[in-house]
Order: sequence, then C-alpha cells, then structure tokens
Amino acid sequence: MKTLHGYLDKELAKFKTKSPSDEQVKEAILNAFDTLEKEWVDLARMAFPRGYAQVAQVGACALASVVHNNKIYTASAGDSKAVIYRENSPHQFERVKISKTFNANKKYEQTRLVAAFPREEDVVVCMKGVEKACYVKGMRMPTRAFGDLVLKHAEFNFHSYMPGMGYQPPIPKG
Repeated sequence: MKTLHGYLDKELAKFKTKSPSDEQVKEAILNAFDTLEKEWVDLARMAFPRGYAQVAQVGACALASVVHNNKIYTASAGDSKAVIYRENSPHQFERVKISKTFNANKKYEQTRLVAAFPREEDVVVCMKGVEKACYVKGMRMPTRAFGDLVLKHAEFNFHSYMPGMGYQPPIPKG
C-alpha cells in the first residue's frame, strides 16, 4: 500500500504530456483517495481473519492540496485543517481557510450523518456536560477518514471471532 501522495503522484503523472483540466485534477484527487481506501479494505480483508483485528479498528485522517493553473484544490478526510497565508500588502498577511473540518462536533456533519443514517439514533453521541465531545457511534470523532472499517463494513463489525483475541464485540445498531 502506498501513501496518499504516492497515489496522487501516480494519478497526476497520467497528464505528463498535457496540462490537465480542472475536472481532471479533481478526478485525480478523488481517485487517489478512493484507491487508498480500497487498498486499506483489501489489506484488512486479508489480515482480519488471520488474527490482525486492529487493521479494521484504526483509521487515519488526511488532507491534500494541489496547485494547478493558479488554483488550489484541497481534499480532506477527517478533522484536518488547511490554511494559506496571502500577502495583502508588504509584511501584512491574511489567513485564508482552504478546507473544512469533518468531525462529529460540527453541526453540519451531525446533520449529514443523521440524514444518512435515520434509523441509528446513536450515529452521533455527544457527552453530556462536555463541550465539543461528540463521536460517531460513541467511538470516533472524525466523521470521514481512511480505515475505521468497523464503522463502514459489516464484515468487520459482525463476526464470530473471540473478543479475547483483540476483536471488538459488534457495535449495536441504533
């Protein structure tokens, strides 16, 4: 499995002979993210039944930016933040956000998850009395990430492997 930038390099290298269009740059970024996730799932499908339960229980956030034709394309999986600084005048800089944070504390993500999973009352669990302590299924704060396969694929959540061997018991449906 390569790194995200390895997959992105490979996707962008397809355009060596010509400059890619804006749509092709977007597609290259999406393909790189999709390829990394697919390879993670493929690796987990081999490792999980062999006793490597953690491969389905961990995840990673990532953020990638590509500058092309004087435009910045940014893609994010997770609660990473990206900013650039623009010089307004000599020695005066302005901070400009170029990404959104995707975690369970954000109202827009809570709304998205509740709409996507209407039958699961516990899709977002917020700790009472604690500010900014909301989690997907009470487990993960990032709402988008690579991995975290127990939340994405039933085969890693509903299984017959023993919890004593490192396998988590199934997450109950809400």
